[in-house]
Amino acid sequence: MPDHQPPPPPAGPIPDTFVTVLRHQWAPGMPAPLRRCRFLAALYAAHRLADPFGALRDSSGRPVPVGTIAHASATSETTAARYLAAAVAAGVLAERHPGLLVLVPGAVPDWQAAAAVIDHHHTSVGSSA
Repeated sequence: MPDHQPPPPPAGPIPDTFVTVLRHQWAPGMPAPLRRCRFLAALYAAHRLADPFGALRDSSGRPVPVGTIAHASATSETTAARYLAAAVAAGVLAERHPGLLVLVPGAVPDWQAAAAVIDHHHTSVGSSA
């Protein structure tokens, strides 16, 4: 095996595990406001954009730009960034290195923390008008 190739994931494809848990455990238990907005779409987009190790990076190894996640989840870059921050607050994504997010399929999500990140934005926008 050449030195430049990473070893295979130890417990199967992380994105596959992530999406299975997302579909069958997390989404059904997620508060309705998180299911109604594009937050769930952003989680599915993260799954689709992750490499076999669960890192959201492109083919050259750079972190996937927020714009790519926004496009994949049919939302604005600002909203996608907020949803990613909410996913990190929930524990289902983690920032491994600055700007590099990874899937956390073994997380016990804190959906209230995610909702607080999203609600904080809505409250801030509403109060500034």
